[in-house]
Amino acid sequence: MKQCLIPFLVTILMLTLVPLVGCGESERDKAAAFYKEAYSIGSEIRQATNDWNAFLQRFSQGNVTNQEILKKSQEHTARFEALAQDLSMLYAPLPLRQLKDDMASALNFGIGAFTLYKLGAETYSISCFLEADQKLLECNRLMMRVADEWDDGLAHYKIKPSEILP
Repeated sequence: MKQCLIPFLVTILMLTLVPLVGCGESERDKAAAFYKEAYSIGSEIRQATNDWNAFLQRFSQGNVTNQEILKKSQEHTARFEALAQDLSMLYAPLPLRQLKDDMASALNFGIGAFTLYKLGAETYSISCFLEADQKLLECNRLMMRVADEWDDGLAHYKIKPSEILP
């Protein structure tokens, strides 16, 4: 009886485990899912900073009021806070956690910058505007690093852009 029981139990164990092995997503699939969701967030960050830079161009020419700065900075703060929330909900496989962390840091610098622009508009403080400029530069620097990490990750996982683009 013992001789038959052990092979029988091994067979049952194998039949139970084999289907489970194929159920999990591969690391590549998880990375592709992250990239697909993170793509829209990264695009929105770039678009928001480009919009702000165009706004600053008008500001440097003296064609902007403090009320406009206040309104735009509030809009951009809300925009970045929503993106930070969306990013926090994404699962990033371990090798992509640094990429996600860098995107989150860029968003935090952006939120800090727009908050300081708002404060500068409310208080007419040049120092707030200068500090905000520095935070926005750091946001842009981090986004350049994100772009490099992004490309490295796509190459590592052999993910084609067509797999993640909307």
